[in-house]
Amino acid sequence: MTKKYRKILLTIPILFVLILTACKEELPDNEDQTAAPAVFQATVVEAGDEMILAEPVEGSLELLSADRIYVINEENLKLQEGDVIEIQYDGSILETYPAQLGKVYHITLMEEDMAGIYQILYDEMGKTEAPYDWEMAERMVSSLGENGYVAVDSGNQVNMEGADRALEFCRMAEEKKPSELTVIVIAGRDVFTTYDLKTKDGDMMVTRACYRLDKGGNFQRESRVSYPASFWKYTEDGYLLLEGRYFSEEEFALTLSDGQEHTALRVLPLDERCREWNRQCILPAGYRENNLFLSDWSREDYGELDFSDVFDIFYPRLYDQPIPFIAAEVEGTKTRYQIPDDIFEHVIMTYFDIDREKLRSKTVYLPESSAYEYSPRGIDEAEYPEIPYPEVVSYTENQDGTITLTVHAVYPYENTSRSYAHKTVIRILEDDSFQYVSNEIIWPKENLNIWWHSDRLTKGE
Repeated sequence: MTKKYRKILLTIPILFVLILTACKEELPDNEDQTAAPAVFQATVVEAGDEMILAEPVEGSLELLSADRIYVINEENLKLQEGDVIEIQYDGSILETYPAQLGKVYHITLMEEDMAGIYQILYDEMGKTEAPYDWEMAERMVSSLGENGYVAVDSGNQVNMEGADRALEFCRMAEEKKPSELTVIVIAGRDVFTTYDLKTKDGDMMVTRACYRLDKGGNFQRESRVSYPASFWKYTEDGYLLLEGRYFSEEEFALTLSDGQEHTALRVLPLDERCREWNRQCILPAGYRENNLFLSDWSREDYGELDFSDVFDIFYPRLYDQPIPFIAAEVEGTKTRYQIPDDIFEHVIMTYFDIDREKLRSKTVYLPESSAYEYSPRGIDEAEYPEIPYPEVVSYTENQDGTITLTVHAVYPYENTSRSYAHKTVIRILEDDSFQYVSNEIIWPKENLNIWWHSDRLTKGE
């Protein structure tokens, strides 16, 4: 950071520094408690018996004031370069370089049992060369839980290990009592994230660190940011939701704004059968670029269901290859194809009990060519990148042999574990495959706002 920018950033009011009081510690009785202390984390650059030179971690507001801070090592901590410390001070920063803090109350070495985590994940990765999937995520999460860690996967597709401790943390946070929790989030075969959460007086401080396997086969920390949660909630559906903003020089250079995070961690476990139904019938379609679960339809009336979108979803599953139809690269133009009726109908009729005449009436069928007109989604039909994901929360086995799945749309971007809810009815066939029977939006009944979705353009449009 240049001296010019440091001078500008040093003028930031102390009020903003005090935002970090969310994770302050109790002061000794003999300390002045009229002003709440500020807390931030920093990485040790140099350490001696008397002085510590540290760099505030990304996301801390102190980084806006200085990229190097001198702190007196009054507690005689044995530190080395790369250690992470937590500093509690009075919120004032002196305009020197390196900067100095006003009154320092306490310095803590952040103990990280990362070696144990690394070894658990190394062991799991060594058991198979298979690509990462939910089953591998489940094994990794389970192994971490067996070793005393609170863990879950980034997609919330397996039940959290250590959920009782996470529930207790949420209860303490709601009661505005001090508590701490570390959650390990598995995001892939070679990547995971840790969330260090601290709560006190109803506020919450988040420190998020990302670790990735390098080319040498060793985990390395890629990033670490800290921020006060501007929003947090434990929902009745069993989710801990977090939102916050953090400062990152890299992020600011790209976007001219702070970084923003929305995090959803499912704490309460789901019935395993619900998860199986979700993986088999709901997740493959999801909510991206289709309205299968965004509209009301039934076998008697398919409503606004777009069968071209359905074709996009299930063609790759049936034929084990990508759709061989390429969208136009120029905005405002559409490429049109003719798909032989036997191929199009095979895809649709595999997943829907619909007769040919009704299917042809709901699409653009060209009888002279025995084909369906089809246009891939193009630039004009792009959707917002952050969308909800589905989660089956209950199911009912009906007397007619169908199964009704109750599904919640979890939307971390909007800080909700239930953006909307729908009931999807399926029928299991003799070969254990299934067909969709109907879909109904059950909440909200009116004014469903799916602003992030784009319908497929019609031929006229």
